[in-house]
Amino acid sequence: MRLVKLPAVSLFKPLENSFPSLARGQPALILAPMEGVTDAPMRALMTERGGFRYCVSEFLRVSSEVPPAKVFLGHVPELKKNCQTDAGCPVQIQILGGDPERMARAANLAYQIG
Repeated sequence: MRLVKLPAVSLFKPLENSFPSLARGQPALILAPMEGVTDAPMRALMTERGGFRYCVSEFLRVSSEVPPAKVFLGHVPELKKNCQTDAGCPVQIQILGGDPERMARAANLAYQIG
């Protein structure tokens, strides 16, 4: 696997640069993750109805190994569609793990997939 250098995110930069779907002064309705409930079909259904600014995936667990691409795509199929639902709502992937280096490799893989 070839590592891709990801852009650095500073806590001191304005968030609207990092999250283009958010705008200062406008409320944001976010479809938050709930294990076993807000999976890809639920994200598709809810964003089709409208109103959501973006979605967050359920946790993708990274334990002893970085999961292969097919696991990422099974968990977050929106990666194939530029990380958006069919309705065009952005989806952010959520990675859970205890090894920062392994989580960074998983984030890099997710970035390369979509």
